[in-house]
Amino acid sequence: MAAVAALAVGGAVLGQVYLAGPEADAAQEPDRSADAGTAVVPVAGTRPGPRTVTLVTGDRVTVAGPDATRPSIEPGPGRAKVSFATSVVGGHLRVVPSDAARLIQSGRVDERLFDVTELIRAGYTDAERRTVPLIVRYKDEDDAREAIDRGGAKITRRLPVVRGAAVSAPKPRTQKTWSELTAEPGVQKIWLDGVRRRTLDASVPQIGAPAAWAAGLTGKGMTVAVIDGAADTTHPDLAGRVTLRNFVEGTDAPVGGDVHGTHVASTIAGSGAASGGKFKGVAPEATVLSAMACGEVNCPESALLAAMQWAAVEQKARVINMSVGGLDRPGLDPVEESVNRLTAETGALFVVAAGNNGPVAGEIDSPGSADAALTVGAVDKEDAIADFSSRGPRNGDRAIKPDITAPGVDIVAAKAAGSDREVPPGTPDGYIPLRGTSMATPHVSGAALLLAQAHPGWRADRLKRTLMATARPNDDLGPFEQGAGRVDVAAALSGTLTAEPPSVSYGQLRWPHDEDASIAKKVTYHNDGPQAVELTLALAGSDVFTLGAGRLDVPAGGTAEVTVTAKLPRTAENTTYTGRLTATAGDRTVVTPLAVDKEPERYTVTVRHIDAAGKAAKKYRFRVFDPKGEVTDLPSTLYDPSGTLTMRLPKGRFTMASYVDSSGGDGGGDPDPSGRGADQAVIFHPLVDVDRDVDLTFDARRAKPVAQRVPGESAVARGVNLSLEMKVDGAPVELGVVQETFEGLAVDMLGSGAGVTDLTGVVTSGWTRSGDAESSPYAYFVADRVPAEKLLAGYDRKYAESEFATETQEIHGPAGTAARQWLFPTGPAGESFGASRSNLRSGRVNHYSVAGGFRWSSQLGLDTDGTGTFGGLSFFQGPRAYPAGKRTRQVWGQAPYGQVFNPASQWVTRASDTLSLTMSPFGDAAGHAGIYEKTTARTKLFRDDTLLDDAEGLTTGADGLPDAAATYRVEQTTEGGIDGLSTRTATKLTFRSSRPSGADQAVPPVIAVHFGVPKAGKLPVDVRDATGEPVRTRRLAVEYSADDGKTWKTAPVTGGSATVKLPAGTAFVSLRAHATSAAGSTAEQTVIRAYRPA
Repeated sequence: MAAVAALAVGGAVLGQVYLAGPEADAAQEPDRSADAGTAVVPVAGTRPGPRTVTLVTGDRVTVAGPDATRPSIEPGPGRAKVSFATSVVGGHLRVVPSDAARLIQSGRVDERLFDVTELIRAGYTDAERRTVPLIVRYKDEDDAREAIDRGGAKITRRLPVVRGAAVSAPKPRTQKTWSELTAEPGVQKIWLDGVRRRTLDASVPQIGAPAAWAAGLTGKGMTVAVIDGAADTTHPDLAGRVTLRNFVEGTDAPVGGDVHGTHVASTIAGSGAASGGKFKGVAPEATVLSAMACGEVNCPESALLAAMQWAAVEQKARVINMSVGGLDRPGLDPVEESVNRLTAETGALFVVAAGNNGPVAGEIDSPGSADAALTVGAVDKEDAIADFSSRGPRNGDRAIKPDITAPGVDIVAAKAAGSDREVPPGTPDGYIPLRGTSMATPHVSGAALLLAQAHPGWRADRLKRTLMATARPNDDLGPFEQGAGRVDVAAALSGTLTAEPPSVSYGQLRWPHDEDASIAKKVTYHNDGPQAVELTLALAGSDVFTLGAGRLDVPAGGTAEVTVTAKLPRTAENTTYTGRLTATAGDRTVVTPLAVDKEPERYTVTVRHIDAAGKAAKKYRFRVFDPKGEVTDLPSTLYDPSGTLTMRLPKGRFTMASYVDSSGGDGGGDPDPSGRGADQAVIFHPLVDVDRDVDLTFDARRAKPVAQRVPGESAVARGVNLSLEMKVDGAPVELGVVQETFEGLAVDMLGSGAGVTDLTGVVTSGWTRSGDAESSPYAYFVADRVPAEKLLAGYDRKYAESEFATETQEIHGPAGTAARQWLFPTGPAGESFGASRSNLRSGRVNHYSVAGGFRWSSQLGLDTDGTGTFGGLSFFQGPRAYPAGKRTRQVWGQAPYGQVFNPASQWVTRASDTLSLTMSPFGDAAGHAGIYEKTTARTKLFRDDTLLDDAEGLTTGADGLPDAAATYRVEQTTEGGIDGLSTRTATKLTFRSSRPSGADQAVPPVIAVHFGVPKAGKLPVDVRDATGEPVRTRRLAVEYSADDGKTWKTAPVTGGSATVKLPAGTAFVSLRAHATSAAGSTAEQTVIRAYRPA
């Protein structure tokens, strides 16, 4: 959910301690009182366990749980009084500090810097990256560079294309960086240096390339830039014609090249040498500038920008291929802006993939969304649109995109020698078939390069309009699917007629549509031929378009224009109209796509903010959300110093929240300089029906106070959270605020809540003894879920000691390692609340509130590398019921380690035709699942004897699986253990799986052997399934070794224990087990150096 109490959210640290070695404390029995086709490649940010992200402000957000939307927040140094607006909408967790809101609204700061979900997906967690990557635009370069230096950041790359630089801010100093950059007038804009991702035998003839070759146009003497992964410079199809330059900081170019970059480069310029010419590229004699701007998964925006500058300005490439993309947000991002700027300044043509987001409309990727880009969709061999190809219109102004299409389905091109990706049977050596708009784009780049070879003086606009004018449209497709149509290089080379503009977007007619509307646009035809032509003009598609003339004479070397009018009657019900203008002269036809959009019903919404003194509020943060995520052009964080906001919203239902701070200060969401406290009124309107003009007032005087109290002696709050959870039309929405204490915290809700279900208030808090939190012998963790009406009437709950369960924490791990714990309260219906966080002291007593039937899940992170990230070694405890007054003990991290699945998360699932498994080879003796990041792991998945996936890491999976039951096998090996234990492991699991019935998700019958703590030669052993439950077995055999697996002895199993008789002086015990369940699933597990004898 959104915000949750962050223990130590005010900056205090709860008990950072240093642990004894793994066998130092007394052994503890496991506590069983708890409630019982295509490879899936994991990407950055998908690992299990708690993940911490340091924001550019210096604040640290840690998320845990299966969906990574359960945050705890630790303000940066000197920021204890900053409050945080949190939201979870559309699966994205956003955490916006109070001092960033106005800067986001003004456009000076990129909102992505506070999108925690996106930061994790980009691989920017603290465990993965030690700096916050920024792109800074200068207003005054000297002043900006001085501010960067004062802030402790470093310029890593000049970026003239954005009039700025890529900047790396060390995470321990980001608060200083933030203060200096936001206070410096010489800094115009701060972006996140985000990431983009990468989106032939029949395809090359399909677009007419052989006709160009016959005319002597093969790309010889021409240079094309490919901004992508590194091309394989040694592949026979590319050897001797590739110049490679690496723009990805800290990453070496892969030996043997990248599969994607090589495939794209050879589609443009491959010679076909390895196939006897069969798989020849479009321009087979061109030279390639391989600009490596993409690592294995991501393409940093600063690397893309530097590569664009190098290709267009320094190398003067005529055509630049970018088969990369990312979400197109409102406004111009730095990559879109640079496409437009470099095109205008250099004349280079940027050919860009539309994206693979089809068949949903309106999902064109950036930078294909840039005006100047020649944006490419994908078709199959019959020119039918590929299902995955992104459709228009463009986000925001509803303009026509893509511009053109090309073959992009099962395209065979060069395979990089450095790639271990499997190829279908029958594929020639050295080649691989791929699909995507990434594969369509290089066909158009090759065509553009041949056209540029034929016309050396043509700039980007001329190349673009010629390719579009001569494209072949599919009559069954509209402009938002195909633009002008499928590229035809032969027609482009012979064509002398073009239209300007090459497509006509009339824009959007503003609501209300009280009168008939008429918009006229001119289309100019250029005749580059030696003779005059008479054009016959015709329209197809919607009947709202009309022509000013049916025939047009265009003189040789001259131009002529026609007016095309879009007439929309006010009674017209549709909102989008498309058509196609054709101009024909003999066997030559020029195609111009048309589109006009009627703005859907929209109304003016006015929101007034009043502070606790009854004055127009100066300090507030307002957000508006579409709960279903269907409206993509909503404003982000809004602010106006008058306290009154005015916006236009489409007809619909919206959730609104405002955070009104009455504590004084200089307004605009800046922190209170007095440090007195937040006086924070959290005001929600869960569902605003916008079907007319709306006027709302968010008045802090109406808000009622919120507080909790616990019985601990001298207990003080170390972090509190207030949030509302609801469902709007079935879509979950969570809004909240996090601050240090309950002082000044109040809440109010506007509207009746009608039309909203599951509207619930959530208040959580964490407490320790006053003074030095590190020395506190206790911690209280409180979660209360209350009906909204009770919360809104004024909430002040005093807890009694009898409402808590207590649990003593005992922690084992490498000596000198600090630990941190995340706790998740779970309601009686399985609903999950957010995470509380605390640094953990072995022996500390945790108190858990249990009213309302709460169960508590835990995750423990050990700081194995001393960086404070607490994610190197993680253990997981599923939901556990604690009866009030019960005292228990929780033992973490005790050997022997082995395979334990996490029942609290979906680590082993079968849904439809997809199987997904995350292995946990470092579970502890108490039965906690365990993940250790410092281990090298390799995991393979088989169906019968067919290899489905072979991946580095702990996760494997496959989709496209048959419905019928089949036998699946997982094989995993690891190397590098925990403090000298589990130095090598090998696991082999087999099980049967079939497609679950209906839309259900099933847990396959995977089993694993679990070992407890040995005592007096007796080693507890049992077999458990993926939910943590014990299973009946047909066979269970255990062996042990005292010489690291060189020799093995049988350990007889009776009564749940294996008998281990060790020779004197044994330093380590290795274990090997074989188990078969009653259902026929099997487990074979080997752990070298599983434990040290007592």
